[in-house]
This record gives sequence, C-alpha cells and structure tokens, in this order.
Amino acid sequence: MIRGVTGRTSTPSPERLLVVATAPCSPAATDAIVAAATRADEVVVVCPAPASALNYWMNDRRSRGRAEELLATTLDALRARGLAAHGEVGDDDPLQALDDAVVVHRPSAALLLTPIAGSAGWLERGVVAAARGRFPFPVEHVAVDEAGAVVDDHAALEPVERRNPGRDAAVVAVLAFLAALGSAFWFVGPAVGAVPEWALVCWAVFFDVVPKAAFGYALWRLYLGRRFGDRLAAPVGR
Repeated sequence: MIRGVTGRTSTPSPERLLVVATAPCSPAATDAIVAAATRADEVVVVCPAPASALNYWMNDRRSRGRAEELLATTLDALRARGLAAHGEVGDDDPLQALDDAVVVHRPSAALLLTPIAGSAGWLERGVVAAARGRFPFPVEHVAVDEAGAVVDDHAALEPVERRNPGRDAAVVAVLAFLAALGSAFWFVGPAVGAVPEWALVCWAVFFDVVPKAAFGYALWRLYLGRRFGDRLAAPVGR
C-alpha cells in the first residue's frame, strides 16, 4: 500500500549574511555591508573582543566592554539603513568567533569588517585567508583605515605562516642550554679561583643576562605562534 503525500512544502532557509566586525562601522563600511546584503533576509553581526597578547594571556576581560559598544553602534548603523540586523559579542579570537557563529546561525555568506593590516591586533592577522579557506560560502572583506574610509588592503589577505615545530624546539633548546650555562658559572667560577672583574661583567652580560632574555622572548613568541597554528588547523565548531 502506497501512502499519499501529505502535501506539505518545505520552507526555504532564509538568506543570512554574517558580519564579523572588529573595526568601527563607518558610513563607507555601512555602504559596503548594505551592498553585500542585497539578497539577505537578515544580517547577523558578531563583534569579537580581541585583546592584546598580554591581556589575552592574563585573561583580561576589559576588551569585552569595547566589543559591546562596537556591536551597539554597528547594529544602529545597519538598522538605520533598513536592514534586519541583530547580533552578539563573540570570542576573543575573531576566527573562533566566526567558527561559532557559522555553527549557530548557518549563514549563506560572510563579511569580515576589519581595520587595515597595520592597525590590526595580533589575533586579527590571517583571519581573512583562513576563513576563505575553510568555509564553502563566499567570504568578503572590508578594511577601513583610521579615517573610516574603505581601502584595498592586500596585506590583510596574506595567510599567517604556520609553525615549524622542529625549528622552534631547536631554538628553545639552544637558548635554554646557554641560559643554564650562564647560571652554572656562578657556582663553578668561585671554585676555579680568582676571576678578573672584567671577565665577570662580560660573562654576566653576554652569557647570562642575554641568553635568559632571549629564552624568555622565544617562549613568548612560541606562545603567540601556537595560537595561530592551532586555530588555523582547528575544525569548524570545535
């Protein structure tokens, strides 16, 4: 027995434009978003709360207040142009904020509103190239300068260099050995005998202080690099 079809028709999914904004929505930027949203039924705005590398490491949440202000002004600008816009504050990492929004809102297209590369934060580098390489829908990019004008910023489209674990481990190992050698001298030196003052000063500067400072700097750079390497390889919706 063949059952009849109920006659229900499926409702088509709405066209949804996802805007991830880390720069102010100037009049020129608003025009660009309106042009991109000509076929969209609604616009979802996500404002990440990017912090400096130090504040991110210390889990400083003051950047969230700035993101809330940016979200409010962006929504006001878009609604004033007649767009059905709503939004939320996203993750500190703009790429993770984009991943989260894609899972929740299922957009048909995305637009990244960012400052020019010279004014971008450390977590904003490489976002455009990474987004275009991991999503099946169109991803547009709008860059604004300090005056709010939309500019062609080719530097912002460059991908971030991936990590080289072998090289990083070798650099850290050498610097750690030199830092340990500098510290060991202060225990071994007195047992050897009298050491000239000039030799102590030279050793302290070139074989103790400098290697320790370089070792600390290398660890800091590795911390920053790990953030980039991990997020570029992370699957959507992690």
